[in-house]
Amino acid sequence: MNKKILFMGLITVVLCHLSSVAFAQNVINNNIKMIESELLLPITTKHIDPESYYLQFLYTGKNKKFALDRIKSIQKHIKYPMAIQPYNTGYRLYVGIIKGSDVTQIQKLLYNIGYNDSFLRKINPSSIREDIFFKKIGIIEKIEEKTIIVPYNKNGSIALFSSLEANLICQSIDGHANIALLSEYGGILSKFDELLPIGIQYRFWLTSKKTVTRVSNDLVIKNVGNKEVRYPIICINRGIDYYLP
Repeated sequence: MNKKILFMGLITVVLCHLSSVAFAQNVINNNIKMIESELLLPITTKHIDPESYYLQFLYTGKNKKFALDRIKSIQKHIKYPMAIQPYNTGYRLYVGIIKGSDVTQIQKLLYNIGYNDSFLRKINPSSIREDIFFKKIGIIEKIEEKTIIVPYNKNGSIALFSSLEANLICQSIDGHANIALLSEYGGILSKFDELLPIGIQYRFWLTSKKTVTRVSNDLVIKNVGNKEVRYPIICINRGIDYYLP
């Protein structure tokens, strides 16, 4: 009996570890995002204040560690969210997500530290939908304050997204929000009254390849092979006092 309990405990630890590793492939830390290689970001020469963009300042054919080290060195001079995206055999390096009103200032900051050329890439409008609104559900208070934000359709139903949309929807709030972690989903789906029935009905995006749902008092993780399927998400804004209109 004791051996069986020990075995089940080890399985739980392994699953949680694997989930954390999978999430890290999409969010390296609160200020560096990993963008899916399949996501198309067309170059544009114009920018409009309210719209969202990535500003590419470098492509490197070297490995991920080199790309991250370069990003971290630039973060000493530029205090904006940043991202990397696998492309061909290397990585594109971006500042973003940023608003059009910030583009000129960031280009000047990049120029001052030796990056004379940059490409403005517009986020596909279909990836950040205009028919949704973000609803603040509550706040988790542990080590840091975390605001829980859930996207809804304008008709009041919970919004569903593809795997590519899921990565961008949370980031589009202000560049600091991410999809909730496995450890956060457990508390959210069992604690907040508004989400109790939703947590039973739906699977939620955990990463771009995994979903999580609540069954009784347990969380069940499932792999997703079809990129066309759509699920809701819960966004977490960490350590930022975020107000929704």
